[in-house]
Amino acid sequence: MISLLFINQSALIHSGGTIQPNSETPVATPNENHLVLTGCTTDSDGSGMTDVFCPNHDVFHLSRDPPIKESKWTGVQLTVDNGQYTIQYTTPLGTNQYTLVAYSASTPLQKIFNSPSNAILQISKSLESEKQTVGNIFEQATQTFKAKPPPTKAELYQYALQVVNKDRKSHGLNPVVLSDISSAQNHANDMLNAGYFSHWNTDGVKPYVTYTKLDGKGNVDENISVTISYCLVSSCMPNSFDPFKQINDSEYNMMYKDAGSYWGHRDNILNPYHTDVNFGIAYSDKRFYFVEHFESNIVKWQTIKLDGNQLHLVGQMPSGYSLYQIDVFADPNPKSLTNSDLNGASPYDFGYYDQGDFVGIMLPQPASDSHYPECSQGKAILQTTKGKQCVDYVTYSNISTIPNGIDILPDVSKWMGSGLHTVYVTLKNQNDDLVDASSMTLEYLK
Repeated sequence: MISLLFINQSALIHSGGTIQPNSETPVATPNENHLVLTGCTTDSDGSGMTDVFCPNHDVFHLSRDPPIKESKWTGVQLTVDNGQYTIQYTTPLGTNQYTLVAYSASTPLQKIFNSPSNAILQISKSLESEKQTVGNIFEQATQTFKAKPPPTKAELYQYALQVVNKDRKSHGLNPVVLSDISSAQNHANDMLNAGYFSHWNTDGVKPYVTYTKLDGKGNVDENISVTISYCLVSSCMPNSFDPFKQINDSEYNMMYKDAGSYWGHRDNILNPYHTDVNFGIAYSDKRFYFVEHFESNIVKWQTIKLDGNQLHLVGQMPSGYSLYQIDVFADPNPKSLTNSDLNGASPYDFGYYDQGDFVGIMLPQPASDSHYPECSQGKAILQTTKGKQCVDYVTYSNISTIPNGIDILPDVSKWMGSGLHTVYVTLKNQNDDLVDASSMTLEYLK
């Protein structure tokens, strides 16, 4: 499963505003076009900000993207050349040199995180506070302005779709289409309202469970990202996100700065078997959440229905595909979770999610003169990546009469006890690739 703390991970914080320097931390604004200062010290906070202290000068407040790791150095040389700031110092491993820029009172900071780790960090400059100058206000003071309405969700979804398909096209993949399932938006709204960042939600369930609850019938993989605007002092102007820019930046980080997530977010975007995507976009002046739910709707399902203890599945696979395996995984009973749980307790804060615990399998009815090896009655011996396992199994007969058809009615009573149970349908294509085709949580089938 894909996590984005794009916190991507499977799964990829931001706060903004105007920094108001006070009398104790004056901002250095040298008039010289070229200045070389020696004997300086630096203090880098690891998030992009570096203060440089030089004898007989005010503090230089500088920033850098990517950030300098948290550190303090003495014996630093600072060169100021036409607004460009270069620091140089010697360590036991050699000489380090960095070029930085000054930050001003109109420069809020933004960080973009993607799951499953905080490895992706971007410090960017908000242009919102610079769109109007005093001169512009005076020149147009007699005119009446009508604020441009914020973009609609539909407009943002279409833009996100264009960005995703541009990445897929550049890698020779077919485009995905916009799905009408609202599972990603449900998760984005929940994260914004409750103030957390996790693949789980406040109902205590994972993305594929929400997907089933909202009538999803394919397989779903989630990427999540949050940008948190933060202020370094108490008196800040309100931040304003440009949602189009945030969507573009979030996608870029998942595609090209995802090494900390072992490129899981990128692989999700570029999965050749994804057919659809639904997006979640929710934001305030402090947080911008972007969620991608990539869907694989390979089987054309006519029926997915739980009738008592029997699961009725009727559908048609594409030409060249065959039904390979149907597995059952279990999760604990849902329980309400707080933002403290989701942000700071395991397994909710892991930055990724899995399918749950493997508890069973549905197998084709064997021929009359054969049987599956059992470890005990009703339990099959399976060879898995974790070695041999003894799990519950049932058999089914496919009675479909159409080409590549599925019409099965397995008994799932073994998995109707405590907890949640999700059925995963896996297909095999003509290249012998295994393709996840559907996930359906039994307890939420309508």
